[in-house]
Amino acid sequence: MRKEFKYYDRLTRLEMGISIDPVKNTISASKEWWDDKLKEDKEFVKFKDKNLDVYQTYYEALFRDIVAIGDKAKDCIGVIDGTHVKASVPQHEQIKFIGRKNCVAQNIMATCDFNMCFTFAWAGWEGTAHDTRIFNEVRRRCEVKFPLPTDGKYYLVDVGYPNTKGYIASYKVWMARRVLLRDMHVNFDFETQVKIVLASMAIHNYIRLSGSGDATFQIAQEESYISHNDEGSNNGIEPHDEVSSTQRRTEDMYIVQYAI
Repeated sequence: MRKEFKYYDRLTRLEMGISIDPVKNTISASKEWWDDKLKEDKEFVKFKDKNLDVYQTYYEALFRDIVAIGDKAKDCIGVIDGTHVKASVPQHEQIKFIGRKNCVAQNIMATCDFNMCFTFAWAGWEGTAHDTRIFNEVRRRCEVKFPLPTDGKYYLVDVGYPNTKGYIASYKVWMARRVLLRDMHVNFDFETQVKIVLASMAIHNYIRLSGSGDATFQIAQEESYISHNDEGSNNGIEPHDEVSSTQRRTEDMYIVQYAI
């Protein structure tokens, strides 16, 4: 019932271009709209000619105000997480890039909205940089232009980040499709590798916003979906506060905000 209500809730509250037939109490939309919606998710076919009385009378009372029902929690503006992407750097710089799984990697902090699009990303941190350090830096530095939560709003954050005002801890589609990121080519210099990460996020957003029925997104939207984190925990990793040789490598290059 919960899963079915989520589909109903999305159709009646979040979708554009539809109305409720006052006589039949069904969702009224054009054939083209339904064709596009069924390409996105075949589960929507259940609502094509379905009377909505049971949802309005019973399901609304059961589920409307329950936390995490629907497409997003009330006042939540997005999700924050970090990830490690394999990197290739000169041998004399490798120590500070060896992260959680004893491989050379860059650490990336990113935020997503509830349409699974990236809204902010900061790539290019050394693999030894702790998620908390990046989190604190992104909030402290005005020039980063991170979209801070306003009063009453908050982000859901991964367990690697602190529970504090505006950020509630615990809570991956992008890495599932970016095979290149899991084994970065050694012939790319590091600045190019950072750009590849950010370009892959832009491609991810394009696929999501194009409205295509992408299989990876459909799997992630399933109620039973469990994200498999292959990067391990942050536990036992100490913050790396030492200044790097080319410190932050003109780090402002690596700050990207996607204004969606």
